[in-house]
Amino acid sequence: MNFKTIQNLSIDFNQKGYKTINAKQYDKETRYVVVHCTDNGTFVPLDDTVYANARTMTADGRALLDPATIQDDGTILLELDDTLLAAPGRAATQIDIYQSGTEKRLTTMSFFINIEPSVYGDNAIIASDEFNALTELIKKVTKDYEYVIEESKKHADNAKASEDNAAGFAANAASSATDAKLSADNANVSETNAANSANDATNFADAAADKADEASAHADMSRSYAVGTNNAVREGDAADNAKKYYEQAKDIAESFAGTLRPKGTITFTNLPSATDAKEGDMYNISNQFTTTASFKEGAGNVIPAGANVYRTDDGFWDVLAGSPVTGVKGNAENSYRRGNVNITAEDIGLGNVIQNITDLQNKMAALEAVWPHLLWDTSGWNPFTETAQASVINDKIGQNQEAGRNEN
Repeated sequence: MNFKTIQNLSIDFNQKGYKTINAKQYDKETRYVVVHCTDNGTFVPLDDTVYANARTMTADGRALLDPATIQDDGTILLELDDTLLAAPGRAATQIDIYQSGTEKRLTTMSFFINIEPSVYGDNAIIASDEFNALTELIKKVTKDYEYVIEESKKHADNAKASEDNAAGFAANAASSATDAKLSADNANVSETNAANSANDATNFADAAADKADEASAHADMSRSYAVGTNNAVREGDAADNAKKYYEQAKDIAESFAGTLRPKGTITFTNLPSATDAKEGDMYNISNQFTTTASFKEGAGNVIPAGANVYRTDDGFWDVLAGSPVTGVKGNAENSYRRGNVNITAEDIGLGNVIQNITDLQNKMAALEAVWPHLLWDTSGWNPFTETAQASVINDKIGQNQEAGRNEN
């Protein structure tokens, strides 16, 4: 007889199926599940580059981790052992698949095992090494008992045969009586062994209870050092715990968030983009440059060599000293200009000065050319080379005016 039962189950890596299989409490080495892993409904055969463990939370709250077997057809064979089936109710299981030689792990969606309770329970010790030891002792006692029964039956048969053949088998009857006594003695020994085994079982149970108390104490101490228990487990654990130290480290780290971090001297072309830099990164720019739209000052500002720029918390570059000049304009201009500004005569309202000087020079040259032919005598005075007294000029003007009237 193939003394086992196998259930087939398809479990997906992404899609929840809430699938449930049934099992019976206390069954051992007889119940197996073949798991087909799927990815969004498509079967994923596993190979020898991976291994698997079954992670189970039992109905009575025990956490189990059992190895599973990767089969040649790419499926997983999982045994529902007596430890998993010790407590009736609903157990939740997932399959963890690990890639050999790496830290990669892929986990299936959970499935459930409905463990039907036995008609009466094995309540002495459940799911522990002590239970397995007690089971072995019970097996030994049972074997001794079966041996006694078998021997008694054998000798009873011999006694019946001796009775039927009393005359011929008197000697055999005596021998059988001796064997029967020996068997009785063996039975007494077996009874003593059974009592000792029962005592051992009681001792194992007490030891298991002690270990459970120790485990609870260790769990309380672990919680004290991890998150604290407000001094309930350990004096001062409200402040002396990993969670508190993490919060302190986090506060210190966050206090450095606005600190400038010098990153060295570079040319403007080697300045990284603001999106690639971190808040507080600061660079010294070795050459003159013109700002772009990624600067807080806006595009088009000419910044001298040696300026420092840093990455702001809102994702821009900013010139640490600010722009050297906010704007320049001439008196005749309506708006300010920034950068390398060239101020011309037109910008300050002197656009016609040069033209006016040129016109005046032309007129003076023409006057100088006709000066000798004027009607009035200058007595050798040349206004283009020397300055005359005002009285002389007035006398000359008056004489010429008189000469003009006489002609008329």
